Amino acid sequence: MRVPLFIPIDDPSGKVLKRTSLDFSCFGPCQRKVKACLSVLFCLALLFICLYLDIVAILFWDSLLRHSPNRALPLRSLKRQEKRETTLNPLITINKTVELETRNQQLREILNNSLTHWLSDLPDDGWCERMSNGLLSDEEAERLASWNVNQSSERYLPDIKKQNPTEMPEAGCKNLKRLFPFPDEPATEEELQFPLAYGILVYKSPLQVFLLMSAIYQPQNAYCLAVDDRADEQFKKQMNLFMDCFPNIFVMTVNKVEWCEFGVVRGVFNCLRYLSELDHKWRYYQYLSGVDLPLKTNLEMVRIFKRLNGTINAEILPFETSRIVGSQVFMKSPLTLWKSSLSALMSRETVNAILSSNKVRQQLNYLKFGYCSDEALWGTIAGNPKGTF
Repeated sequence: MRVPLFIPIDDPSGKVLKRTSLDFSCFGPCQRKVKACLSVLFCLALLFICLYLDIVAILFWDSLLRHSPNRALPLRSLKRQEKRETTLNPLITINKTVELETRNQQLREILNNSLTHWLSDLPDDGWCERMSNGLLSDEEAERLASWNVNQSSERYLPDIKKQNPTEMPEAGCKNLKRLFPFPDEPATEEELQFPLAYGILVYKSPLQVFLLMSAIYQPQNAYCLAVDDRADEQFKKQMNLFMDCFPNIFVMTVNKVEWCEFGVVRGVFNCLRYLSELDHKWRYYQYLSGVDLPLKTNLEMVRIFKRLNGTINAEILPFETSRIVGSQVFMKSPLTLWKSSLSALMSRETVNAILSSNKVRQQLNYLKFGYCSDEALWGTIAGNPKGTF
């Protein structure tokens, strides 16, 4: 094979003496090297194209996040789309002052009465404090270890489980409040003047969610439940009952919530955005999972949040570079990454600043491509106060 490749041949004086052509059929090893080089160039070209398309996709989503934040984090209610306004009733006044220990004792009695519906073989009064302090007797510890759901109380559940959203919810609400304590008015003026907000991600175990909500519910607070869209329809109806029975509880669905996937962050931010835009005077926000239970009363939490004085309470740990995977390897994080749990506390002003921050929107877009992005959310935001706000 003859290739018309012309090479000038110069003499020492710099003049071109002649031109010649090379016959590649005489150079087999060289030919193989050329083919190898062409293969490498082809692979590099493909890699360049993939990177280019990846960058285009990133810029596209970043544009959506910047110009259409509601499209990037869509809200979708289980039952209705309209925005519900929840305001404090100006007619509610609390004229009594309740001491903390008295308040706690009242809650203990309510909780024990509620638990008797569900748990058999309860220990004597005061078991919770003794258990927390390691003062249970061997007999009490054995009884606690053998706790089980009281099956006789299952007769109450059908009216809750089979509630049809198109029917009147009074029967379901009546049975829900019979089984679980939901106070009708604030217990103290202090709690009334410092309402709280909760964002909760749920997808299973309705009994656990009922126990959680009854334990933290106060009529002056605001609540948002984000339900995994893949949860079964019966669970969704049970959660929707909260919205039918209580004006300060909102329920929405979020798409595809999986462990260590970005759907967790999306669900949390959907609720955060809803609570931020709500016509309600809540002061501090707290995230909970559907399997949490509180260790403090509402009054204790109000006093703790007051002492936080508007600051963020979030865990901050070093971020492992091994968590940067896939296309994130070729991207630069808008903020320095820090690791944290998803549990966090923050003031209303902080929430508003987070939702209006361009840096946070860029960081959310970056976290879409990572592993366990929920563990790089609050720590990264709290760990970069100057770069975030």
